[in-house]
Amino acid sequence: MRSVSPPQPPTRHCQPQHTQSPTRHRIVYHESNNGFGDDPVPFPPDRTRTRLDKPVQICPDLNKAERPEQRSAQPALEIRNLTRQNFFLSEHPSFFPGPPREDFFPSRAERILAALTDAHLRHLLAPNPNLHDHLAQWLEALLASPRNLTAVREPELALAKHILEPLSGWNRILNADLPVPHGPLIDIGSGNGAPGLPIALAEPQRRALLLDSRSGAVDFLSKATAAHPRIQTRNDRAESAASGALRERFAVAVSRAAAPPPIALELCLPLLDLGGLLAAWTGSLDDAQQQQLIEIADTLGAIVAPIDTAPDIFVALKSRRTPDTYPRRWTQIRRAPLGSGRN
Repeated sequence: MRSVSPPQPPTRHCQPQHTQSPTRHRIVYHESNNGFGDDPVPFPPDRTRTRLDKPVQICPDLNKAERPEQRSAQPALEIRNLTRQNFFLSEHPSFFPGPPREDFFPSRAERILAALTDAHLRHLLAPNPNLHDHLAQWLEALLASPRNLTAVREPELALAKHILEPLSGWNRILNADLPVPHGPLIDIGSGNGAPGLPIALAEPQRRALLLDSRSGAVDFLSKATAAHPRIQTRNDRAESAASGALRERFAVAVSRAAAPPPIALELCLPLLDLGGLLAAWTGSLDDAQQQQLIEIADTLGAIVAPIDTAPDIFVALKSRRTPDTYPRRWTQIRRAPLGSGRN
């Protein structure tokens, strides 16, 4: 009768199982019956867990071994308290590939450039080739600012609201063959900078002033425009500035959500010189509201621009000087706006 030798226990080796990201150079090993990874010991079902409090030693001299028979003398794994909960290696987040590196994703400037291209606004980079970089710096600072500067915290929505909307409206005005004068621009009630700041960045040859009565908003705008000496900020009320040294000093005036449309016209038009252009983002207006703004503009010395602009932008050209009685004091403006029948 042939003698049968007792079964020999399988030789335990350290077999590579997974390589972590290049920045950590950590290799995970599992127990194997031979040196080539056959018949591996299965991992428990909850293999996404990680033990960070119990370090383990993973074949410290493996790199010195040159042949499988030399590696066979190395310990396979030393895992303390081997249970279903702590089967995994310390400081190893997962046995599966981790998330892509941050440089895998496009930067915010690249996303803005792509958005400008999709909106057919790529030509605005001709005067300022770094427009998307400048807009990205401002938008990042805006999203990191306190919430009283903007209610939009989602980056994609902020890009559409604060960058694409002002630049699209300005582009339509430029394409309407209007006599847009060369000269300084003012944004009344600038707040977070839109729409005046994107327009000023798109036209670096034009000086711009961002006007706001809130000191916090002016501090933010001063920091955001520190690298652009042609863009200035001023902490003042619009009615005070229009009655003082800034009256009829600007070629272009823009405003968005600073005040209701009748009040915005009374605050903006006195700041324009003859031939100046007003672009007020007023929101959707019905025929009665549009007619009311036409009458108010005529009272203040302006005529509606004869173009088919976007329905949420009111465009007017100043044809004669605004009477000295406008703008009135803020208490009068608020209590009896022009066109309300109470003035």
